[in-house]
Amino acid sequence: MLFQAVVIWAQPLTPSVTITRPLHGEIRAPGDVQLECNAVASDFPVRFVEYRTNGYSLGRAMQAPFSMLWDDVAPGRYVLEARVFDFKGSFQNSEPVQLLVGNAVGVNLTAGPYLQSGSSTSVVVRWQTDWFTDSVLRWGPVLSLSTGAPADVLEHAVTNSALTLAHEVMLTGLTEDSAWFYSVGATATNLARGPDFVFRTAPRQARRPMRIWVIGDSGTSDLDAARVRNAFYELGGAENTDFCLMLGDNVYFDGFECDYRRGVFQMYPHLLRRALVWPALGNHDAGDVLPGITSYFRRAFTLPQAGEAGGVASGSELYYSFDYGNVHLVCLDSYTTERSTNGPMLTWLRQDLAATEKDWIIAFWHHPPYSWGSHDSDLEPEQIEMRQNAVPILEAYGVDLVLCGHSHNYERSFLLNGHYGNSSTLGPAMILDNGLGRPGAGGSYRKPSGGLGAGQGTVYVVCGCSGQGGALEVRRHPAMALALGGFGSMLLDIDGLTLRARFLRPELIFDDEFVLDKSGPTLLAPRLEVRRQTGLTLSWPTSFPAFQLQRRSRLSGSDWEPVAIPSVREGRRLVVEWPSLESESFFRLRANDGSAAKP
Repeated sequence: MLFQAVVIWAQPLTPSVTITRPLHGEIRAPGDVQLECNAVASDFPVRFVEYRTNGYSLGRAMQAPFSMLWDDVAPGRYVLEARVFDFKGSFQNSEPVQLLVGNAVGVNLTAGPYLQSGSSTSVVVRWQTDWFTDSVLRWGPVLSLSTGAPADVLEHAVTNSALTLAHEVMLTGLTEDSAWFYSVGATATNLARGPDFVFRTAPRQARRPMRIWVIGDSGTSDLDAARVRNAFYELGGAENTDFCLMLGDNVYFDGFECDYRRGVFQMYPHLLRRALVWPALGNHDAGDVLPGITSYFRRAFTLPQAGEAGGVASGSELYYSFDYGNVHLVCLDSYTTERSTNGPMLTWLRQDLAATEKDWIIAFWHHPPYSWGSHDSDLEPEQIEMRQNAVPILEAYGVDLVLCGHSHNYERSFLLNGHYGNSSTLGPAMILDNGLGRPGAGGSYRKPSGGLGAGQGTVYVVCGCSGQGGALEVRRHPAMALALGGFGSMLLDIDGLTLRARFLRPELIFDDEFVLDKSGPTLLAPRLEVRRQTGLTLSWPTSFPAFQLQRRSRLSGSDWEPVAIPSVREGRRLVVEWPSLESESFFRLRANDGSAAKP
């Protein structure tokens, strides 16, 4: 008898809580403040409610109606939050409530400004204030980033009259690959401006070498995270960086709003005002519980849901894609979103990867498919499911580099393809290049470009040591070329069809380097696929050198002629629609340089 297991993805129930007193935006005199809430149980009763303000605990209310007295409150501005726990151990956070006690003068920045969801023609500028104001953003072109134009010549302005604490302004209609000065504030005051408040729109095609800074598990907001950050600043920092990838656990502790402020906005203010930051969701960003508290993550960041930064619309800020120059980047959610092969995220992933025409594809998320560091990829369900379900899709569409965090160390694989089981199932055929990928030590990892890169190898990196970390001994997973303890971050430099990756220590030492090189002519002949409909649909992968479709009407002979119908590019494939089947036709592909003929 044959039994078939059906896995149903079900989100566990959690309690909920809403602060009902004081009211959001309330102003009151100094003295005692009564805290009240509406705590709603899930499938288990409520155990207690904890009240917090400005990152500090005010105490716990242990019995219904879960109210408490906050006594002798001094003048100031306060952000109140509540967290409800049930007897199962599940918890949930309230929406924050802003309270003004006594009189306060002026408005201050509490976070930002920071740049989000940028494209070749648009960018989102965000900032947060400690009381309600309107939003005013001014900007003007940078004539030369080397000499700099006066930062106070800001020709344009946009005002949002709605009073808010979380300010978000989207600029559109910008020119690609151009630099702009900006300032943020309100009608009554300017809050931030100067020569280092500048952003650059994304290029549409490859240009000067681009730099990407990569950090993972950085949200400790401590001295170790600062040392990793300072080493990056010593090497040029934000001034020479196009954007930053955050690999999850961008904050620790409880995942409250104050934790995002400490772990992200107060840790990287100079980077955030100049370079786009693209985060992945980690388990600690979501409160380190399932189903995960993603509201704070989604409130802190503005991420593309509708394909507005390139790629296919995902409909979610937890998984998304974007383009920058000749690179397509994909962010996945390895924690709170369904990871089944036919679920929404991986269904979208196939559509997104099939649509891109870019030379490079980089994917990033939190839980690594291969690791023997502080987390074992043979044991944890998130890591196992990403390896079994997501990795085959990525490799089938030619993803070049996968970046993850979660394990608090640095690990880097060989050039791999086809390893989807646990560590004991790794076979020699799955390691396409067992060298270190270094030009001076065995040579770079080489891949064909374009659509021919599918299934031709991917490098997997764990960099979860940009705040967490410190262990000196790390077991080396058999898929990994090396495994290192300590702290660090990564620099990716992409120049045309060459990608150079380096692991940077706080001591300004590069402890690893590898190169992916796609610049050489392919040694593979593309396969011509033919689909018969009313006519013929002929398609083949893009490559270097490019291949030309040729035709003749006889089986033998040398009278091959180029097909006059122009090909249409669909992602990393070229397609020709041949309209008629009335006469016999034979087709072949031939490289434009005259080599590698293939009937």
